[in-house]
Amino acid sequence: MLGYAHVGVLQALEEAGIKPDVISGTSAGAAVAALYAFGTSPAELKEHLGKVNWHTIGDVRIQRRGLLSNEGVAELIEELLGPVHIEDAHIPLAIVATDISTGDKVVLREGLVSTAVQASTCIPGVFAPISIDGRLLVDGAFVENVPVTPLLEMGADVVVGVNLMGSPPFNPPRMTAEVLVNAFFIAIDTATSFDLEGRADVLLEPDLKAFNTWDVRQLPALLEEGLRAGKAVVPAIEEAMNRFPARQILPDAGSAGNNTN
Repeated sequence: MLGYAHVGVLQALEEAGIKPDVISGTSAGAAVAALYAFGTSPAELKEHLGKVNWHTIGDVRIQRRGLLSNEGVAELIEELLGPVHIEDAHIPLAIVATDISTGDKVVLREGLVSTAVQASTCIPGVFAPISIDGRLLVDGAFVENVPVTPLLEMGADVVVGVNLMGSPPFNPPRMTAEVLVNAFFIAIDTATSFDLEGRADVLLEPDLKAFNTWDVRQLPALLEEGLRAGKAVVPAIEEAMNRFPARQILPDAGSAGNNTN
């Protein structure tokens, strides 16, 4: 649910006339980045993602390596985009995942978008890992929650990161899945603070401590908080872009890191 704040960020930046040349995403940010990279507008993102909940993305099936399957994520992406490939995105796109067998960061720049997003949003323990090219992949937030490195590798001059773990929403868990999600947040929050230091030209950190990961009724407020955070940094982004007047660059991370970014 927290990833819905990314939609507000994109809306704020589009209203300011700021458009990306390259884009990357991790976890929930991977879903938003992928849809946006294939031409889905913030208004359309608001409509489509506003219908998402735990029941549409999680499927209770017998799993060897997780409580649930997140096949619903892949189905949602294919419903909205079709069986498109990352390398065909309108905006060059990178999706970050983690190899759960080795701990390696895996930056996906080709292959089915739906499968890549499914892998990047796969919270380990909650969802079963996704196999891509012989590797078992889970949520990319463990290795780069706000994925600025792929943007630099794709030639970005100005990097804008969106960190949803700036004020993580820790809540008393009610069930096993929520215990795992809280543990996930704690690990990601610690790693992100070290990972981001000095690498993003502008960093947005929406205030999400009053929210949770499951209640769809909070989506309008999450959108508004993303919109507020985006508008607040527009002057800083414009100042950074003035150093490169021939280009207008807005790489979004996820959030765009976790539920993330």
